[in-house]
Amino acid sequence: MTFTPARGDWLNPNSVAPTIVMFGALFAMTWILDYSFDRMGINPSSTLFDNFAIAYVGAAIILYYQIKAYRRYRSARAEDKADLYEEVRHYIHQELTAIDKSADLENREERVRRIEEATHRITTFLVDFERVAKAPTIQPRPSANR
Repeated sequence: MTFTPARGDWLNPNSVAPTIVMFGALFAMTWILDYSFDRMGINPSSTLFDNFAIAYVGAAIILYYQIKAYRRYRSARAEDKADLYEEVRHYIHQELTAIDKSADLENREERVRRIEEATHRITTFLVDFERVAKAPTIQPRPSANR
């Protein structure tokens, strides 16, 4: 049995790629500067650790941004879901109240008709709601593909 550590949804190629690109770009930039210093007579071996440190800090900044963007996206999605659940709950509650009131009717045909109408309204609402719920209601989260 192998153990695989759990990692968050934020740790995926779309969020890690900008970090790696930033690391590489900063490292390359500082390496080019070191090459220039070498051409001017300054020892580049004294600045290799500095190159790595600068690249590491830049990558950490990008990763921090990616994590914050993911959390912001996730909380916006949670708020939208909560609003949708509340809307469904409220509508179903209204229709169930109508069904409950129709149970008090003496006329069986009228009672059945009202129950069928309420059931039809619930079904129609849920079908329409499914279309609305599948439509993107929030902005897609920032990705590395920009």
